[in-house]
Amino acid sequence: MMTTNDNLEALRFYQRRGFVITGIRINAVEIARQMKPTIPVGDFGIPIRDEIDLEFVW
Repeated sequence: MMTTNDNLEALRFYQRRGFVITGIRINAVEIARQMKPTIPVGDFGIPIRDEIDLEFVW
């Protein structure tokens, strides 16, 4: 599972269900935005910048 650093709802949802953060790609969205400038800025005043990987732990 992957989400972005601004997606607080997704982070809350998955962590409550046993997912843990397994990786962070710093500035991944900034790099992608160079190829696709229409990627939005972010909600709640948090800039979309990083990608966060989550995995379910048994």
